[in-house]
Amino acid sequence: MAIAHRKRMTPLKKDKSGSRLPEKTKRNNTVQKILRSARKIFSEHPYHTASIRMIGNDAGLNYPLIAYYFSTKAALFEAVLVDIAEEYYGENAKWLKETAGMGPEKGLSVYIDRLIAFNLEHPEAQRILLLNQVQVGEAQIVPCYRVMQEFFVQWIPLFKKTSSARAADRDIENFAHNFNALAINYLGAGSFHAGVLGVAPQSPEYREWVKENLVLLFLPLLKELIRGGDRGASDESR
Repeated sequence: MAIAHRKRMTPLKKDKSGSRLPEKTKRNNTVQKILRSARKIFSEHPYHTASIRMIGNDAGLNYPLIAYYFSTKAALFEAVLVDIAEEYYGENAKWLKETAGMGPEKGLSVYIDRLIAFNLEHPEAQRILLLNQVQVGEAQIVPCYRVMQEFFVQWIPLFKKTSSARAADRDIENFAHNFNALAINYLGAGSFHAGVLGVAPQSPEYREWVKENLVLLFLPLLKELIRGGDRGASDESR
C-alpha cells in the first residue's frame, strides 16, 4: 500500500500545547538550557517515564521556572520534537540537493555519510523516535505522535524532487519508508546492534557496518527506481 502524500510538516500552534516558547531567535539562555536537557532526558527515557523533575535536575533548574515556559510535559515534548524535526528536515534537504545528479552509487554513499555524521552530533532524534514508536492503545498515545511520523513522510517529496527516479510513486514511497526505518533503527539503537557485533557504537567499525549494510540493501533498489522499476531494463546504470 502506498504511503499517503503529505505536505511539509509545520509546527503545531503553541497556544494549543500550552508552551510559552518564544521564537527561536528570541530564546533566552534558560529556554535553551531547558530544551537541551529535555532532549537528553527524552532520548534516554520513553515519554511516559521521563519527568519534568528529571529534566530540571539535569538542567539545574526548578519546576516553577520550567513550568513558566512549558506548562506541561507534553508541551515541552512537543517543542523538542518540532525543533528536532525541523533540523532534520533542513539537513535532509541539503543532503539530497547535494547528491542530486551524482548517480546512485556515489549519491547514496555521500548521503549515508552525511546521515551518520549528523547522528554522531545529534543522536537524540533517532533515539527519541525509537523509544516512542511502540504504543499500546490510544490511551497511551504519545503527544505529537504525528510529528514523529513526519520524520518518515517528509523525506518522500524531497527525494522525489531531487532524484531522477522514474518508478511508480508507490515504489518510491516504499523505498523511502523502508530506508528511513532501517537507518533510524541502526543509528538510534546503535548500542544494541554494536553489542551484537562486538564493537563500540561510536566506533569507525560500527559506522562502516551501518553504511555497508544500507548500501548492500538499498543500492539495488535505488537503481531500480532510477531505471523506472523495470527489472528487464539495461544495466548501464549499474
